[in-house]
Amino acid sequence: MTRLFAKERIAKLRQKQESSFTPIFLHRPLAILFLIPTADIAWVTPNRITFVSTIMRFITAALLWPEAMGGIHETPATLWTAILLWHLGSVFDAMDGALARYRGTSSAFGRFIDKVPDRMIALALVLSISARAYVETNEVLYVLLGMVYVSMSGITSTAKWIDLGIRADLTGATKAVDPIERPAPERTPMQWVLYALWSLRTIIVVTEMDLPLWGTLAVLFQKETLLLSYLAIFIVPYTFGITFKRARGIWKLEQARNARTTPNAS
Repeated sequence: MTRLFAKERIAKLRQKQESSFTPIFLHRPLAILFLIPTADIAWVTPNRITFVSTIMRFITAALLWPEAMGGIHETPATLWTAILLWHLGSVFDAMDGALARYRGTSSAFGRFIDKVPDRMIALALVLSISARAYVETNEVLYVLLGMVYVSMSGITSTAKWIDLGIRADLTGATKAVDPIERPAPERTPMQWVLYALWSLRTIIVVTEMDLPLWGTLAVLFQKETLLLSYLAIFIVPYTFGITFKRARGIWKLEQARNARTTPNAS
């Protein structure tokens, strides 16, 4: 038991620092908690966790699809099952990467099967929420708002992976480090309090990792239209801002490399 909670072991499990509200306050802590007793079990692998996570969230989308459009009959049991699977699938989504980093077994194939299904999952879940809003209002606008969010989120995701590829090319590294991501530092109790208070600012940023929280609240309180409106309004400036930030970082990196490699004029 002492070994499970050894300081060095916990530090290896929490290598990555999250930057979104829901992972910081809910899914990431649960992922670490789940990994404490399971991280050294041989048959618990990152790819298997990814597979289970993907299935859970696709089932969520199916359960949330409105009955009026061919979905199953919704009951409190099916609704809460969908909510549980959505959050549990998101916890597993945080677990796979943490486990791979803990074991030092990150792979190109693992990153592929972790990230590509995320795009399909986001589409399926937002479609279900949009369909619920359409059934409630008979307004196709909410379907369009959902698609704006999915499309713009796809742009930020594409920008991230292009950014990483370019950084690897420019630096000669086999795997570039995302400048937006940070390692998880050690903190004193007071530093944890200050970190939590500072992290509350991220509540207004609804990334795909935050969809489980705000999506389930919207479904529970029948506020799908409000959520879709906010998502569409938020995602446009966020996408342009984060894309510009990545583009500027790449430009500065390239200029620095050119300055090192260009001979001085005589």
